[in-house]
Amino acid sequence: MLTEHVVSGFSMFPTLKPGDRVLLNPQHKNIKKGDIVAFFVGHQKAILHRVHLVQDEKLFCKGDANTFWDVPVSAEQVLGVLEMVRMYDDEWRPASSYQKKLYLTRYYGFYARIVRRVYLLLANFKARINQSFK
Repeated sequence: MLTEHVVSGFSMFPTLKPGDRVLLNPQHKNIKKGDIVAFFVGHQKAILHRVHLVQDEKLFCKGDANTFWDVPVSAEQVLGVLEMVRMYDDEWRPASSYQKKLYLTRYYGFYARIVRRVYLLLANFKARINQSFK
């Protein structure tokens, strides 16, 4: 059974943005490079990052906008593999279209970080404008 979650951070920006809804398949098998998986590290909330390498039954993951790698995780730590994404109030889309973006993360990671910062600045600016009109 698929479980629904809401993206809350910017580590997968621009692939996934805060507020995007995702469906995860907890019955994952054969996790491969390019899959986007959710996992726990310690007692934090779940992390949703892309698998870049599978070696010796360990998954090496990284957020598309991050410059650093996550701690390697085992398949047992994985909560689920991304199956569907819903942005805003749009229709559900298959995760396969997001996994094809793997090649973009290598070349556009730097640009994704810049876009993320601009997005945060605009969101902050919008909040200040809305607050000033109240």
